[in-house]
Amino acid sequence: TNAVGDVLWGKLLAREGQFAYRLGQYERARLLLEECLPLFRLLEMQRETVFTLNLLGRIAYRQGLYKESEQWRQESLALCQKPAFPDGMVSALATLGHVSADRVYYDKARHFYQQGLEICERIGDQHNKARRLNELGNISWRLGDYVNAQKLCQQSLTLFRKLDDRQGIRSEEHTSELQ
Repeated sequence: TNAVGDVLWGKLLAREGQFAYRLGQYERARLLLEECLPLFRLLEMQRETVFTLNLLGRIAYRQGLYKESEQWRQESLALCQKPAFPDGMVSALATLGHVSADRVYYDKARHFYQQGLEICERIGDQHNKARRLNELGNISWRLGDYVNAQKLCQQSLTLFRKLDDRQGIRSEEHTSELQ
């Protein structure tokens, strides 16, 4: 087969899958991504494989398929560690945290979010750092640690404002209103 053609075809399928996901067309997105995933694996395209696994994990999560979401993310996480691929790890850890929180495994969720936060700090990813602080604040709130929850959410809001991340600011302000 033509390797260049396979690469282009895989990337087109993945992009189309991403668009379908953003439009809420989860089944269509899943089909497209499941078509390009074997191609990426065969061609040993790590970044594209991790991206596809993470997006399949998000789709499963949106569909309420938490165990499947966790499986996709665990596979992504394992791949991210050979060699280290920190932004993929942050994404995988975030979804594992979301799945754990939704299943009321708050200690497990906190562990995943904390790992993600440490990676964000190490690589200087301020946007994801703000998100992990927000998620850790929400988990602290659910565990009844209101002082820590307030501190973490305030740190998140301060960072979102510094980054002029309007979506993050709205999300954090909305979270603060709920608490």
